[in-house]
Amino acid sequence: MKEISLNEALAIINNSDSEMAEEIAEELEAFYEISGKILLQSSGELSELTIGEAIVLADGDLDVGGLVIDRHQAVHSLLIVLGDLTCENLITLSNIYITDNLAVEHTILADSRCNDMLMVGGNIACTTLLDYGHTVIAGAVIDSDELFSRHAVEDMTGALEAHLTRESLVPEVMLEDQAKIREDLRKTIAYIRQGGTVFRRS
Repeated sequence: MKEISLNEALAIINNSDSEMAEEIAEELEAFYEISGKILLQSSGELSELTIGEAIVLADGDLDVGGLVIDRHQAVHSLLIVLGDLTCENLITLSNIYITDNLAVEHTILADSRCNDMLMVGGNIACTTLLDYGHTVIAGAVIDSDELFSRHAVEDMTGALEAHLTRESLVPEVMLEDQAKIREDLRKTIAYIRQGGTVFRRS
């Protein structure tokens, strides 16, 4: 990845012809005031992708063989993909904008205490989508075998109904706190990193 200026990044976004271009440009400018650094990622294949304080702008499709994770050692982060994003697992704790489609082999875990957003212009496809407190929006269709949602998951049909409840989640992602059992972000991240793919209690 190479560092580019704000004006260079805005030009790339505006030349993308995406319906999301104006919204993405506004988000980029606002976040740049905090980050002050933009990294340009060329389209292609990666083994994994970690997003930290610097904004990452991918100009084209990204095929990530492993994990995509954001907000690494940062309070907030921003990933922009002008194209499709394909990966094994996606853990998002901040803002991600994808102009086309998002295809995740296993799990999407999203949690920002209901402050941030995963916005996809096209379809979202995954095996499991875990919304622990995040806004997840697809301009087309969300196709997920299992869905747990505490905040907002929406596609072109409207808000989606969850398949999973807190009681049906596997114990590996749960924490007993003051006599209450709840889903736990750290345990869930560890479970995904260790190769966990099943989230429904048998």
